[in-house]
Amino acid sequence: MQKNTVLIVSHSLDAHAKYVQERMNQRGVDHVTLDIGGYPNGFESSYLVGQNGPDRRFLTSAANFSVENVKSVWWRRPRGKYRAEPYDMKERYILEETEAYVRSFPHLLNGVRWVSEPEATRISGRKPYQLHVAQRIGWRIPETCVGNSRKAALAFLEHLSGKPMIVKPVCSSFVRLNPAKEDKERLNRVIYTRRVSQKVIKAHLDSIPLCPFILQEEVKKEFDVRVTVVGKKVFAVKIVGESLYGYNHGVDWRHHNYRRIYSEHILPTKIAALCRDITFSLGLVFGCIDLGYSERDGYTFFEINPQGQWLPSELEVGLPISQALIDLLHG
Repeated sequence: MQKNTVLIVSHSLDAHAKYVQERMNQRGVDHVTLDIGGYPNGFESSYLVGQNGPDRRFLTSAANFSVENVKSVWWRRPRGKYRAEPYDMKERYILEETEAYVRSFPHLLNGVRWVSEPEATRISGRKPYQLHVAQRIGWRIPETCVGNSRKAALAFLEHLSGKPMIVKPVCSSFVRLNPAKEDKERLNRVIYTRRVSQKVIKAHLDSIPLCPFILQEEVKKEFDVRVTVVGKKVFAVKIVGESLYGYNHGVDWRHHNYRRIYSEHILPTKIAALCRDITFSLGLVFGCIDLGYSERDGYTFFEINPQGQWLPSELEVGLPISQALIDLLHG
């Protein structure tokens, strides 16, 4: 059987997946979309194994696929749409069993191309590890303190000698304080990268041991750069944020207070090579990289998102990222 099917692991509300599906339809690329985030309630599935070995077919009520016909997997949004956290022990048990089954897919669907391999995607999302790898391969990175040590935080403040600082989370920027699916009370929050003063850090010393966080020197930048790496291809956009309400925090371009202005940006050959290097060094074939640029310091690496957003780079600037992605999956 010829391998010609692209398996898209995502959900119906993912704009990036829907856009790529439309482009695949235009190019006549055979594909199926599977929302494994809803399993086991969303669909039924089975993996068949016989006396002569596995026939390696996944039979599902959502989409049928097998090792024999799946050419590649776009591991886009494996957690699917948001669902309420389990409340009782039985539901938690079902969730653990589901995780064990779903996480077996990469090992059972061997011989296919992953964009990117799930375990590498999970590990590479750890920001302290990203910084370690980035520094090792030659990136300029901010002075950084990670953890929950009061002593280390105070020593870091002294080390920076009054320089501006920023604070950001180690992993997720989204804080879910409301376990319900509908957040009618608006308890859930997004934590943006923000400036922080020594005074604030010292005033909250007793809270530092409660949760690890990232404390960094604030890199003075003239603009941000979002780089999308697809295989060996590198696409970059310059991002300038304009304040909408008169409040300009000047740090995180994702902030809702900003109107983002995108334009194409040509990276120096050395920086484009470093973007490929950090992506491949983390075991990825796709990644969205955040950089800062200044005339004095050049390019500074902040972080890489292994499943990041790139649609504005294509729709606002016209970069052919979806074409490169489909070529990687189907070519």
